[in-house]
Amino acid sequence: MERRTHNHWPVNGAASAFCLQGEQFGQTYDLRLLDFGHGGLGAKAQEPVDQGALMSFGFEHPGYTAQRGRVLGCQSAEDGYRLAVRFEEPVAA
Repeated sequence: MERRTHNHWPVNGAASAFCLQGEQFGQTYDLRLLDFGHGGLGAKAQEPVDQGALMSFGFEHPGYTAQRGRVLGCQSAEDGYRLAVRFEEPVAA
């Protein structure tokens, strides 16, 4: 997996992810957030997600803005799969 270029902070919350392309297009994943930062997030999922998948993320906490990002890595873990996600830069209007 790539090294982070932004700080991340531990969080406890939930998110939903929607796959925007590829064979998993349209599939929704329930995530348990592990850490969050300006550049991305770490989370646990119950099912594996393809590395490189482009996804849309929505968060249960109202202070978090929906994001679009790419899965940099998905590794099997004791209680699911550990995801590393890098957010895409916002598109200028």
